Amino acid sequence: MINRNALRTALTAGLGNGFASITRLPDDQYVALAVLSVSSGTYGASFELGRQRLLGTVLGSILLLIGYECLHELPMAVGLAITMGCLRLLGGVLGLKVGYKVGGMIVVMGWLVHEGSLATWIPLRFFWTALGVILMILSLRLFWPARGLVQCLGRYGELMDQLQITFTALAQ
Repeated sequence: MINRNALRTALTAGLGNGFASITRLPDDQYVALAVLSVSSGTYGASFELGRQRLLGTVLGSILLLIGYECLHELPMAVGLAITMGCLRLLGGVLGLKVGYKVGGMIVVMGWLVHEGSLATWIPLRFFWTALGVILMILSLRLFWPARGLVQCLGRYGELMDQLQITFTALAQ
């Protein structure tokens, strides 16, 4: 059975991917990947996953640039290991739980696949990731938002009003 979150995620990923492919900019698949990885049932959880993904992207990009420029003379396995160790250390200091995984993928992909075009790949990767995160957070608010919390808080408000009336009557 298809639930609300799955349908919202599929629509948002499809719309993001469609927009990205219309632009004809390279590496447009990162929009859909960001939407899928940030998708959650609640606004707060999606916002936190998006924050961690963006921080991991920035941290991985910075360490990739520093590590590749400073350590590319070493054997590749040693340079990658040192850079990944620094990423894990700094990710732990920043309190990243899932963001360091994204940073690790950026370090590995940048080092192995995009080493000749880091100056263009890193900004595009960040742009597509940020767009995917923004699209998913907007879709949680704009497309079929969950009304359960609003109804629950409204009922708590009604209960508090009734309690106020009851206690006022008892006090008199």
